[in-house]
Amino acid sequence: MKHPSSLLAALQAWAEINGLPRETGAQLLDACPWLDGKNTISSEIAAELLGGALASRTLNATEIGSLCDAYNAFVDRHYLVSLPERERAYAAMKEALRAYGEGLDEPFWIHEDSLSSAEPWVFVRVPALLSEALVQQVAAAASLYPGFEAVNFSLDERGDKVQRVDVRKHDA
Repeated sequence: MKHPSSLLAALQAWAEINGLPRETGAQLLDACPWLDGKNTISSEIAAELLGGALASRTLNATEIGSLCDAYNAFVDRHYLVSLPERERAYAAMKEALRAYGEGLDEPFWIHEDSLSSAEPWVFVRVPALLSEALVQQVAAAASLYPGFEAVNFSLDERGDKVQRVDVRKHDA
């Protein structure tokens, strides 16, 4: 997988600051293809994801925390620079879902952690409500944030993908 050179440079700088060899940055990108510069890492799972990422050594808790912070700061600076737009898109997505599930007890759930990615997830608890009109309205709402590329709809919380809708075709 091709990573942005700015991400490699950021990870190399992190390595040097932490007294690690500069090539640690490239090793991390090779070992962790999901470090794409677009999705943040949750501090709750960082140790599990990054602890054994390097073949040459195990990262300790301080290094993992520092790496997580540095990587997430990179994502925020280079990819998620328009947080107000993301929040506006999230509110519009919730409003579109609310209109279709009015009077029901949470028939839809937007996975909030997925909002830091390019493809937010909507879990549909009442499958009968999943319609093309609903999907298109949610995709149009998501298009308010240029960092969203698609919306994934799933009928269960395991993440079995039911439908992926390209958000970019809804750009004004």
